[in-house]
Amino acid sequence: YYLFQNDMGRAVRLGEMWKKLYPQNEEPYRILGLIYQITGQIDNLETNWKEGYDAGHKGGFLLNLGNIYSEQGEFDKALKYFEEFQQLYPDKAGEIRQLGTLYMNQGDFDKAIEYFDNQLLVDDNNVQNHLDISTAYLKKGDFSNAEKSIDNALKKSKSAQDSVTAMTYLTNYYYNRGMADKYLETDQERIAVFSTVAPPVMIDAQYYNYNSIKRYKDCGALELIQQKHGEIVKNIDMGNINFACIIQVNVGIATQDGELMTKSMEECSDDLKVGGTATQMIMIEGFRDLYSGNYESALQNMQLFSDTTGLPRHALATVMAEIYNSLEDYDESIDILNEAYKLDSSNPEIQVLFAKAYLGKGNKSKAKESLDRAFNIWSDADSDFVPLIEAQQLLQEI
Repeated sequence: YYLFQNDMGRAVRLGEMWKKLYPQNEEPYRILGLIYQITGQIDNLETNWKEGYDAGHKGGFLLNLGNIYSEQGEFDKALKYFEEFQQLYPDKAGEIRQLGTLYMNQGDFDKAIEYFDNQLLVDDNNVQNHLDISTAYLKKGDFSNAEKSIDNALKKSKSAQDSVTAMTYLTNYYYNRGMADKYLETDQERIAVFSTVAPPVMIDAQYYNYNSIKRYKDCGALELIQQKHGEIVKNIDMGNINFACIIQVNVGIATQDGELMTKSMEECSDDLKVGGTATQMIMIEGFRDLYSGNYESALQNMQLFSDTTGLPRHALATVMAEIYNSLEDYDESIDILNEAYKLDSSNPEIQVLFAKAYLGKGNKSKAKESLDRAFNIWSDADSDFVPLIEAQQLLQEI
Protein backbone atom coordinates (compact mmCIF):
# COMPACT_ATOMS: atom_id res chain seq x y z
CA TYR A 1 0.00 0.00 0.00
CA TYR A 2 2.71 2.50 1.03
CA LEU A 3 4.70 1.63 -2.10
CA PHE A 4 1.77 2.47 -4.38
CA GLN A 5 1.20 5.67 -2.39
CA ASN A 6 4.84 6.58 -3.12
CA ASP A 7 5.52 6.71 0.64
CA MET A 8 8.93 5.05 0.37
CA GLY A 9 9.94 5.78 3.95
CA ARG A 10 7.05 3.87 5.49
CA ALA A 11 7.29 1.15 2.86
CA VAL A 12 10.94 0.57 3.79
CA ARG A 13 10.24 0.52 7.53
CA LEU A 14 7.40 -1.96 7.06
CA GLY A 15 9.51 -4.10 4.72
CA GLU A 16 12.44 -4.20 7.14
CA MET A 17 10.10 -5.17 9.99
CA TRP A 18 8.51 -7.90 7.84
CA LYS A 19 11.96 -9.18 6.93
CA LYS A 20 13.03 -9.46 10.56
CA LEU A 21 9.83 -11.25 11.60
CA TYR A 22 9.72 -13.67 8.68
CA PRO A 23 13.23 -14.05 7.20
CA GLN A 24 12.15 -17.31 5.55
CA ASN A 25 9.78 -15.35 3.28
CA GLU A 26 11.33 -14.03 0.04
CA GLU A 27 8.70 -11.35 -0.57
CA PRO A 28 9.98 -8.59 1.78
CA TYR A 29 13.46 -8.89 0.29
CA ARG A 30 12.07 -8.56 -3.22
CA ILE A 31 9.93 -5.53 -2.35
CA LEU A 32 12.79 -3.81 -0.53
CA GLY A 33 15.08 -4.63 -3.46
CA LEU A 34 12.66 -2.88 -5.80
CA ILE A 35 12.46 0.19 -3.54
CA TYR A 36 16.21 0.47 -3.05
CA GLN A 37 16.76 0.09 -6.80
CA ILE A 38 14.16 2.75 -7.65
CA THR A 39 15.62 5.19 -5.13
CA GLY A 40 19.23 4.45 -6.05
CA GLN A 41 20.22 3.21 -2.58
CA ILE A 42 22.90 0.83 -3.85
CA ASP A 43 24.46 0.10 -0.45
CA ASN A 44 21.08 -0.82 1.04
CA LEU A 45 20.27 -2.83 -2.09
CA GLU A 46 23.44 -4.86 -1.69
CA THR A 47 22.80 -5.40 2.04
CA ASN A 48 19.23 -6.49 1.35
CA TRP A 49 20.18 -9.16 -1.20
CA LYS A 50 23.06 -10.31 1.02
CA GLU A 51 20.72 -10.73 4.00
CA GLY A 52 18.30 -12.67 1.82
CA TYR A 53 21.12 -14.90 0.64
CA ASP A 54 22.29 -15.48 4.24
CA ALA A 55 18.70 -16.34 5.18
CA GLY A 56 18.83 -19.23 2.73
CA HIS A 57 17.30 -17.70 -0.38
CA LYS A 58 19.25 -18.59 -3.53
CA GLY A 59 18.01 -18.42 -7.14
CA GLY A 60 17.46 -14.83 -8.18
CA PHE A 61 19.25 -13.58 -5.06
CA LEU A 62 22.50 -15.05 -6.40
CA LEU A 63 21.98 -13.31 -9.74
CA ASN A 64 21.12 -10.01 -8.04
CA LEU A 65 24.29 -10.11 -5.94
CA GLY A 66 26.37 -11.12 -8.95
CA ASN A 67 24.97 -8.23 -10.98
CA ILE A 68 25.63 -5.69 -8.21
CA TYR A 69 29.24 -6.73 -7.70
CA SER A 70 29.79 -6.93 -11.46
CA GLU A 71 28.58 -3.35 -11.92
CA GLN A 72 30.86 -2.25 -9.07
CA GLY A 73 33.83 -3.92 -10.73
CA GLU A 74 34.24 -6.44 -7.89
CA PHE A 75 34.58 -9.34 -10.28
CA ASP A 76 35.79 -11.94 -7.77
CA LYS A 77 32.67 -11.47 -5.64
CA ALA A 78 30.44 -11.46 -8.72
CA LEU A 79 31.98 -14.70 -9.96
CA LYS A 80 31.38 -16.35 -6.58
CA TYR A 81 27.62 -15.82 -6.82
CA PHE A 82 27.27 -16.52 -10.54
CA GLU A 83 29.24 -19.75 -10.27
CA GLU A 84 27.15 -20.86 -7.28
CA PHE A 85 24.00 -20.19 -9.32
CA GLN A 86 25.47 -22.23 -12.18
CA GLN A 87 26.19 -25.16 -9.85
CA LEU A 88 22.75 -25.07 -8.22
CA TYR A 89 20.78 -24.51 -11.43
CA PRO A 90 22.78 -25.97 -14.36
CA ASP A 91 19.63 -26.02 -16.52
CA LYS A 92 19.39 -22.22 -16.16
CA ALA A 93 23.03 -21.47 -16.96
CA GLY A 94 21.90 -19.48 -19.99
CA GLU A 95 20.53 -16.82 -17.64
CA ILE A 96 24.04 -15.80 -16.59
CA ARG A 97 25.70 -14.72 -19.81
CA GLN A 98 27.61 -12.26 -17.59
CA LEU A 99 29.74 -15.13 -16.29
CA GLY A 100 31.66 -15.43 -19.55
CA THR A 101 32.04 -11.65 -19.65
CA LEU A 102 33.42 -11.69 -16.11
CA TYR A 103 36.03 -14.25 -17.10
CA MET A 104 37.07 -11.89 -19.90
CA ASN A 105 37.15 -8.96 -17.47
CA GLN A 106 39.64 -10.93 -15.41
CA GLY A 107 41.73 -11.67 -18.49
CA ASP A 108 40.90 -15.40 -18.35
CA PHE A 109 40.05 -15.75 -22.04
CA ASP A 110 40.42 -19.54 -22.15
CA LYS A 111 37.86 -19.93 -19.38
CA ALA A 112 35.55 -17.47 -21.16
CA ILE A 113 35.89 -19.45 -24.40
CA GLU A 114 35.13 -22.69 -22.55
CA TYR A 115 32.05 -21.11 -20.98
CA PHE A 116 30.71 -19.70 -24.26
CA ASP A 117 31.52 -22.97 -26.01
CA ASN A 118 29.27 -24.75 -23.51
CA GLN A 119 26.57 -22.19 -24.28
CA LEU A 120 26.83 -23.15 -27.94
CA LEU A 121 26.32 -26.80 -27.03
CA VAL A 122 23.04 -25.77 -25.41
CA ASP A 123 21.92 -23.55 -28.31
CA ASP A 124 24.01 -23.44 -31.47
CA ASN A 125 21.35 -21.36 -33.26
CA ASN A 126 21.63 -18.45 -30.83
CA VAL A 127 23.40 -15.65 -32.71
CA GLN A 128 24.60 -13.95 -29.53
CA ASN A 129 26.32 -17.15 -28.35
CA HIS A 130 28.52 -17.09 -31.48
CA LEU A 131 29.22 -13.37 -31.05
CA ASP A 132 30.13 -13.82 -27.39
CA ILE A 133 32.74 -16.43 -28.17
CA SER A 134 34.04 -14.28 -31.05
CA THR A 135 34.71 -11.49 -28.53
CA ALA A 136 36.66 -13.86 -26.29
CA TYR A 137 38.73 -15.09 -29.24
CA LEU A 138 39.38 -11.53 -30.41
CA LYS A 139 40.47 -10.31 -26.97
CA LYS A 140 42.77 -13.32 -26.73
CA GLY A 141 44.27 -12.42 -30.10
CA ASP A 142 42.98 -15.51 -31.90
CA PHE A 143 41.84 -13.64 -35.00
CA SER A 144 41.08 -16.66 -37.16
CA ASN A 145 38.57 -18.13 -34.71
CA ALA A 146 37.15 -14.68 -33.95
CA GLU A 147 36.31 -14.08 -37.61
CA LYS A 148 35.02 -17.63 -38.02
CA SER A 149 32.65 -17.19 -35.05
CA ILE A 150 31.29 -13.93 -36.44
CA ASP A 151 30.75 -15.64 -39.79
CA ASN A 152 28.81 -18.39 -37.97
CA ALA A 153 26.66 -15.71 -36.33
CA LEU A 154 25.87 -14.17 -39.73
CA LYS A 155 24.88 -17.57 -41.10
CA LYS A 156 22.61 -18.18 -38.10
CA SER A 157 20.94 -14.76 -38.35
CA LYS A 158 17.20 -15.04 -38.89
CA SER A 159 16.24 -11.39 -38.76
CA ALA A 160 17.51 -8.02 -39.90
CA GLN A 161 18.34 -7.12 -36.30
CA ASP A 162 20.41 -10.30 -35.91
CA SER A 163 22.30 -9.43 -39.09
CA VAL A 164 22.91 -5.85 -37.95
CA THR A 165 24.27 -7.07 -34.61
CA ALA A 166 26.58 -9.60 -36.27
CA MET A 167 27.79 -7.05 -38.82
CA THR A 168 28.53 -4.60 -36.00
CA TYR A 169 30.89 -7.19 -34.53
CA LEU A 170 32.40 -7.73 -37.98
CA THR A 171 33.06 -4.02 -38.51
CA ASN A 172 34.76 -3.87 -35.10
CA TYR A 173 36.91 -6.83 -36.13
CA TYR A 174 37.91 -5.29 -39.46
CA TYR A 175 38.71 -1.93 -37.85
CA ASN A 176 40.87 -3.52 -35.15
CA ARG A 177 42.80 -5.39 -37.86
CA GLY A 178 43.21 -2.23 -39.95
CA MET A 179 41.30 -3.73 -42.88
CA ALA A 180 39.97 -0.37 -44.03
CA ASP A 181 38.25 -1.35 -47.29
CA LYS A 182 36.44 -4.28 -45.71
CA TYR A 183 35.43 -2.10 -42.76
CA LEU A 184 33.88 0.57 -44.99
CA GLU A 185 32.13 -1.96 -47.22
CA THR A 186 30.69 -3.91 -44.29
CA ASP A 187 29.64 -0.79 -42.42
CA GLN A 188 27.69 0.45 -45.43
CA GLU A 189 26.01 -2.97 -45.70
CA ARG A 190 25.23 -2.86 -41.98
CA ILE A 191 23.61 0.56 -42.24
CA ALA A 192 21.61 -0.52 -45.31
CA VAL A 193 20.17 -3.50 -43.42
CA PHE A 194 19.62 -1.37 -40.31
CA SER A 195 17.61 1.12 -42.38
CA THR A 196 14.99 -1.59 -42.99
CA VAL A 197 14.15 -1.82 -39.28
CA ALA A 198 15.15 1.54 -37.79
CA PRO A 199 13.77 5.08 -38.24
CA PRO A 200 15.79 7.65 -40.24
CA VAL A 201 16.93 9.48 -37.10
CA MET A 202 18.73 6.33 -35.90
CA ILE A 203 20.30 5.81 -39.32
CA ASP A 204 21.63 9.39 -39.28
CA ALA A 205 23.14 8.78 -35.84
CA GLN A 206 25.38 6.09 -37.37
CA TYR A 207 27.31 8.85 -39.13
CA TYR A 208 27.72 11.72 -36.68
CA ASN A 209 28.94 10.11 -33.44
CA TYR A 210 32.63 10.79 -32.95
CA ASN A 211 33.63 7.12 -32.85
CA SER A 212 32.20 6.53 -36.35
CA ILE A 213 33.83 9.71 -37.64
CA LYS A 214 37.20 8.60 -36.24
CA ARG A 215 36.91 5.20 -37.88
CA TYR A 216 36.01 6.64 -41.27
CA LYS A 217 38.88 9.10 -40.93
CA ASP A 218 41.31 6.30 -40.07
CA CYS A 219 40.05 4.34 -43.09
CA GLY A 220 40.64 7.30 -45.41
CA ALA A 221 36.96 8.18 -45.80
CA LEU A 222 36.61 11.40 -43.80
CA GLU A 223 35.26 13.27 -46.84
CA LEU A 224 32.63 10.57 -47.39
CA ILE A 225 31.27 10.83 -43.87
CA GLN A 226 31.38 14.64 -43.97
CA GLN A 227 29.23 14.52 -47.12
CA LYS A 228 26.75 12.48 -45.08
CA HIS A 229 26.85 15.19 -42.41
CA GLY A 230 25.86 17.75 -45.03
CA GLU A 231 22.91 15.60 -46.11
CA ILE A 232 21.81 15.05 -42.51
CA VAL A 233 21.91 18.76 -41.64
CA LYS A 234 19.99 19.57 -44.83
CA ASN A 235 17.25 17.01 -44.20
CA ILE A 236 16.84 17.05 -40.43
CA ASP A 237 14.63 19.57 -38.64
CA MET A 238 16.17 20.50 -35.28
CA GLY A 239 14.30 23.77 -34.84
CA ASN A 240 16.61 26.49 -33.52
CA ILE A 241 19.37 24.06 -32.54
CA ASN A 242 22.60 24.48 -34.54
CA PHE A 243 23.02 20.79 -35.31
CA ALA A 244 25.78 21.38 -37.86
CA CYS A 245 27.86 22.94 -35.11
CA ILE A 246 27.23 20.01 -32.74
CA ILE A 247 28.45 17.61 -35.44
CA GLN A 248 31.59 19.72 -35.83
CA VAL A 249 32.35 19.19 -32.14
CA ASN A 250 32.33 15.44 -32.80
CA VAL A 251 34.50 15.94 -35.88
CA GLY A 252 36.94 17.84 -33.67
CA ILE A 253 37.15 14.93 -31.23
CA ALA A 254 37.61 12.39 -34.03
CA THR A 255 40.31 14.40 -35.80
CA GLN A 256 41.96 15.60 -32.57
CA ASP A 257 41.44 19.21 -33.64
CA GLY A 258 41.36 21.33 -30.48
CA GLU A 259 40.94 24.58 -32.41
CA LEU A 260 37.84 23.26 -34.21
CA MET A 261 36.41 21.99 -30.92
CA THR A 262 36.97 25.31 -29.15
CA LYS A 263 35.44 27.32 -32.00
CA SER A 264 32.42 25.01 -32.32
CA MET A 265 31.80 24.78 -28.57
CA GLU A 266 31.79 28.57 -28.30
CA GLU A 267 29.40 28.82 -31.24
CA CYS A 268 26.85 26.30 -29.96
CA SER A 269 27.47 25.96 -26.22
CA ASP A 270 23.76 26.33 -25.36
CA ASP A 271 22.76 23.76 -27.99
CA LEU A 272 25.29 21.27 -26.60
CA LYS A 273 23.75 21.62 -23.15
CA VAL A 274 20.30 20.94 -24.62
CA GLY A 275 21.47 17.89 -26.55
CA GLY A 276 23.70 16.35 -23.87
CA THR A 277 23.96 15.82 -20.15
CA ALA A 278 26.27 17.66 -17.76
CA THR A 279 28.34 14.48 -17.57
CA GLN A 280 28.75 14.36 -21.35
CA MET A 281 29.88 17.99 -21.29
CA ILE A 282 32.66 17.07 -18.85
CA MET A 283 33.91 14.44 -21.30
CA ILE A 284 33.69 16.83 -24.27
CA GLU A 285 35.60 19.49 -22.33
CA GLY A 286 38.22 16.88 -21.47
CA PHE A 287 38.76 16.09 -25.15
CA ARG A 288 38.89 19.79 -26.01
CA ASP A 289 41.53 20.42 -23.34
CA LEU A 290 43.58 17.42 -24.46
CA TYR A 291 43.63 18.44 -28.11
CA SER A 292 44.26 22.09 -27.21
CA GLY A 293 47.32 21.22 -25.12
CA ASN A 294 45.74 21.92 -21.72
CA TYR A 295 46.75 18.56 -20.32
CA GLU A 296 46.27 19.21 -16.59
CA SER A 297 42.71 20.40 -17.23
CA ALA A 298 42.11 17.43 -19.53
CA LEU A 299 43.23 15.06 -16.77
CA GLN A 300 40.94 16.70 -14.22
CA ASN A 301 37.94 16.56 -16.55
CA MET A 302 38.47 12.93 -17.57
CA GLN A 303 38.99 11.85 -13.96
CA LEU A 304 35.80 13.69 -13.01
CA PHE A 305 33.98 12.00 -15.90
CA SER A 306 35.21 8.60 -14.70
CA ASP A 307 34.17 9.31 -11.11
CA THR A 308 30.76 10.65 -12.15
CA THR A 309 29.90 7.76 -14.45
CA GLY A 310 31.49 5.06 -12.32
CA LEU A 311 33.50 3.84 -15.31
CA PRO A 312 36.56 1.79 -14.32
CA ARG A 313 39.98 3.19 -15.23
CA HIS A 314 40.60 0.68 -17.99
CA ALA A 315 37.44 1.82 -19.84
CA LEU A 316 39.15 5.17 -20.50
CA ALA A 317 42.64 3.73 -20.81
CA THR A 318 43.54 5.06 -24.25
CA VAL A 319 42.51 8.66 -23.66
CA MET A 320 43.97 8.68 -20.13
CA ALA A 321 47.25 7.20 -21.40
CA GLU A 322 47.35 9.85 -24.11
CA ILE A 323 47.00 12.53 -21.43
CA TYR A 324 49.64 10.97 -19.17
CA ASN A 325 52.04 10.65 -22.11
CA SER A 326 51.48 14.33 -22.91
CA LEU A 327 52.22 15.18 -19.25
CA GLU A 328 55.34 12.98 -19.47
CA ASP A 329 53.96 10.84 -16.64
CA TYR A 330 54.97 7.69 -18.47
CA ASP A 331 54.80 5.33 -15.49
CA GLU A 332 51.14 6.20 -14.90
CA SER A 333 50.45 5.75 -18.59
CA ILE A 334 52.06 2.30 -18.61
CA ASP A 335 50.18 1.33 -15.45
CA ILE A 336 46.74 2.11 -16.89
CA LEU A 337 47.63 0.54 -20.25
CA ASN A 338 48.65 -2.67 -18.47
CA GLU A 339 45.17 -2.81 -16.92
CA ALA A 340 43.58 -2.43 -20.34
CA TYR A 341 45.95 -4.86 -22.07
CA LYS A 342 45.12 -7.59 -19.56
CA LEU A 343 41.47 -7.28 -20.60
CA ASP A 344 42.00 -6.91 -24.36
CA SER A 345 45.17 -7.97 -26.12
CA SER A 346 43.66 -7.26 -29.55
CA ASN A 347 43.61 -3.45 -29.41
CA PRO A 348 46.58 -2.08 -31.40
CA GLU A 349 45.97 1.46 -30.11
CA ILE A 350 47.01 0.25 -26.66
CA GLN A 351 50.30 -1.03 -28.10
CA VAL A 352 51.06 2.25 -29.89
CA LEU A 353 50.45 4.18 -26.66
CA PHE A 354 52.70 1.71 -24.83
CA ALA A 355 55.39 2.45 -27.43
CA LYS A 356 55.06 6.21 -26.93
CA ALA A 357 55.32 5.82 -23.15
CA TYR A 358 58.38 3.55 -23.33
CA LEU A 359 59.98 5.84 -25.89
CA GLY A 360 59.38 8.74 -23.51
CA LYS A 361 61.21 6.80 -20.81
CA GLY A 362 64.06 6.13 -23.21
CA ASN A 363 63.37 2.39 -23.38
CA LYS A 364 63.54 1.85 -27.14
CA SER A 365 63.60 -1.94 -26.81
CA LYS A 366 60.24 -2.03 -24.99
CA ALA A 367 58.84 0.56 -27.39
CA LYS A 368 59.73 -1.62 -30.37
CA GLU A 369 58.24 -4.72 -28.70
CA SER A 370 54.97 -2.83 -28.30
CA LEU A 371 54.95 -1.68 -31.91
CA ASP A 372 55.72 -5.21 -33.06
CA ARG A 373 52.59 -6.41 -31.24
CA ALA A 374 50.58 -3.69 -32.99
CA PHE A 375 52.01 -4.65 -36.38
CA ASN A 376 51.13 -8.29 -35.67
CA ILE A 377 47.48 -7.29 -35.14
CA TRP A 378 47.70 -5.24 -38.34
CA SER A 379 49.31 -8.09 -40.30
CA ASP A 380 46.48 -7.96 -42.87
CA ALA A 381 45.91 -4.20 -42.68
CA ASP A 382 45.51 -2.02 -45.76
CA SER A 383 48.65 0.03 -46.38
CA ASP A 384 46.71 3.32 -46.28
CA PHE A 385 45.16 2.66 -42.84
CA VAL A 386 46.04 5.88 -40.99
CA PRO A 387 46.94 4.42 -37.54
CA LEU A 388 49.27 1.94 -39.27
CA ILE A 389 51.03 4.76 -41.12
CA GLU A 390 51.38 6.74 -37.87
CA ALA A 391 52.83 3.68 -36.09
CA GLN A 392 55.33 3.18 -38.94
CA GLN A 393 56.39 6.82 -38.54
CA LEU A 394 56.83 6.26 -34.80
CA LEU A 395 59.03 3.25 -35.56
CA GLN A 396 61.38 5.57 -37.47
CA GLU A 397 62.03 7.44 -34.21
CA ILE A 398 63.19 4.19 -32.63
